Amino acid sequence: ATLVSVTQPLNTSGIIFVMSEPVTTTVTPEASATISMTVAVTTTVTIPTGAVAEETSFSLTTAVVDAPPEGQKLLGASFILQAQNTGETLYLNKTQFSDGESIIFSKPVTVTVSFETNDLVDFFEETLALYYWDTATGAWVKLTSTRLGQSIFALLDRPAQFALFGLEKLLIFLPSVFR
Repeated sequence: ATLVSVTQPLNTSGIIFVMSEPVTTTVTPEASATISMTVAVTTTVTIPTGAVAEETSFSLTTAVVDAPPEGQKLLGASFILQAQNTGETLYLNKTQFSDGESIIFSKPVTVTVSFETNDLVDFFEETLALYYWDTATGAWVKLTSTRLGQSIFALLDRPAQFALFGLEKLLIFLPSVFR
């Protein structure tokens, strides 16, 4: 298996302004690979043996979220998983092919997002889930997610933009009235 990793810290305000350089690896049908990136949270994509039919280059990079799912807040950063083989880019569950055929991995890849306990202060923990951006509908789609400790796992069957969202705890401040 191949492991490729990069870590990028947040700026001092805690807001990500700069998109990261992509982390890349090449996978053959006979090999597995893992790519990982840390930008606010650690995201790892595990590509199993047999996920692709031919030698394929995978890249992982950060992305901007313009509009999270209704009522949800982004935890950490959003990521884009791209895959490319034979010069054709397979990206965001569409291909660049003229026939419009969608690309689906032969075996799903595992996406893991790991976080620190203090990252959860603003969230109802039980609502955390991974979502992917469906370009066909123009909406975030919730993936079946499993939480184990400080990580959330989901299977992804296509190249896509994905992110971890959850319901935000809202603080309501009431005025103090004195007599």
